[in-house]
Amino acid sequence: MDSTSSIQQALVAAPKHILDAWKTPPSVMNGYHHAETWDHAVDFWRTLPIPTWEDDEFLQLIAKHHAIDNTSSVLDIGCGSGIYSFALAKRAKHVVGIDISSKMIEAANDRKEELGIQNVQFIHDDFLAHAFSERFDVVIAHMTPAMRDGDGFRKMLALTKRFGFTARPTRRSDSIADGITQLISPDQAHQNDVSIPAQFLILWNAGITPLVSHYPAVWNRTRTLEEALTYYIDLQLANDTSEQHKEAVRAYLHAHSENGSVIETIKSEIVMMAWSMEHCNFTGETA
Repeated sequence: MDSTSSIQQALVAAPKHILDAWKTPPSVMNGYHHAETWDHAVDFWRTLPIPTWEDDEFLQLIAKHHAIDNTSSVLDIGCGSGIYSFALAKRAKHVVGIDISSKMIEAANDRKEELGIQNVQFIHDDFLAHAFSERFDVVIAHMTPAMRDGDGFRKMLALTKRFGFTARPTRRSDSIADGITQLISPDQAHQNDVSIPAQFLILWNAGITPLVSHYPAVWNRTRTLEEALTYYIDLQLANDTSEQHKEAVRAYLHAHSENGSVIETIKSEIVMMAWSMEHCNFTGETA
């Protein structure tokens, strides 16, 4: 077996213990993978500014690799309201963004029309379920729960011709959500994101040496008390949460509201990973 075939096999058949470790753990707060959660948040995401190549760490990482030029096709996995798709479109030939939330895709298309950008296409679908008809020069997965397990990452690799880039919040703390988890399930251990080491090991076992970098981030999210009650109870809590626990969460949110608002402070280390497929010529199934 030649080296290229070995790399292909390693990417397709990553070690089972790595894939088993990279599973979304059961959690009281489980709503981040549901389309309804992101539909509900669209008013916030549609107002976010488009990141710039001069100031954004993730775009600077892409620029450092000279990954994109006016001949490049790009896939933006979990594109949300499209802000990174639009930033990438300034340098790429064509960008495709895909997201599970219909409201996010609607917001992205609204901004696309407003800005008059022609080289971006948005798809409403689950990344794992979607059958792509092409592979892309560059594939990114920026801060998206769409990259929630090894199957998603392997599909990302199968769609990547030249360069791949991911960014994930690790060692993350959410002041309100973590408090709710401890209130309902005090014995539940805090789960650090295992996707970064799993991604690294999958690539490493395939003979690819990825570049890893990171930076600290802190941001606040303000919701009205009514929005917070809907978000945390109806959208985030596990389906089997008892009414008694839901009532406790209502009391918790009321206690942590001020002037009719609930402010969540999120602290995280954002870990970015970049790799080149140039020397492995990996071709996989895109369906």
